[in-house]
Amino acid sequence: MAEATAPMTGIDKAAVFLMTLGEVSAAQIIKHLGPREVQKIGSAMAGLQNVSREMVKSTVEDFIQQLQQQTSLGIGNDDYIRKVLNDALGEDKAKGMIDRILLGGNTKGLDSLKWMDARSIVELIRFEHPQVIAPRQRRILIPAWGNAPGKTQQSSQRQRRDSSMPQSLSQVIVHLIFSTKNREPWLDAEVRPRMHAYLATICRDLGAEAFRVGGVADHVHLVVTLPRTLSQSGLVEEIKKLSSKWIKGLNPKYRRFYWQRGYGALSLGRSQLDAVVKYVSEQERHHRRVSFQEEFRRVLAKYGVEFD
Repeated sequence: MAEATAPMTGIDKAAVFLMTLGEVSAAQIIKHLGPREVQKIGSAMAGLQNVSREMVKSTVEDFIQQLQQQTSLGIGNDDYIRKVLNDALGEDKAKGMIDRILLGGNTKGLDSLKWMDARSIVELIRFEHPQVIAPRQRRILIPAWGNAPGKTQQSSQRQRRDSSMPQSLSQVIVHLIFSTKNREPWLDAEVRPRMHAYLATICRDLGAEAFRVGGVADHVHLVVTLPRTLSQSGLVEEIKKLSSKWIKGLNPKYRRFYWQRGYGALSLGRSQLDAVVKYVSEQERHHRRVSFQEEFRRVLAKYGVEFD
């Protein structure tokens, strides 16, 4: 008697579905997932064996059935609300209400203070240590306090000056380059797009925007913004640590995978961004003629970075 096939789990179905899409489409989906989700689905994809036509057909049909049960309601709500209120009230009058509806309904923690009554805020923070009420929080509290009764013109002017105090804002774009240990070609054509998608996901989860991730078998390039809460070295350390752990769990053959300890980090201006993104996108074609060592030396020389 034939042995019954175990029912497929949701992770198994996701793995089969991604495998049917092909590398490019699967990578576009994976880059929007969190590290844990990517690890689970990646492990399931690596463990797929003897996938029958019936399993593929059942997975695709299940996906289509669930998709058909969804409606378009709830998609594009923000744009719909903006248009309706702008048409009804005019752009100037609608702006404050739109902000309150769209921001107030989805905010958490300190962001919700801007929608609270001034006296309620006082009750909330009056037992807090003064250091807790830092300049970053003051920019949230000031608009609410502005509605409290008895404000003089002088006080209002002072509030406006305070509200324009420098904030913790930044956009530092860096081009990161680092290789596998001893420049061993671990990242073959099969795992490379998955690694690049996972690196982009790590950056997103760390608060860095990834404009492009590319590279070949022995190294990677990342064009990213530097998070406000991480140093440059801290960002690289987290990227290497998390991605190394992920690929080792993907398949036993990667258990000896390591990144090289060093890295290159070059700052970019907005005017340089498009050219560098294009350069990173064309890495495979570029490295048909130039080795990683030669490329790295050229990049460092171009930016005036001294090296041994």
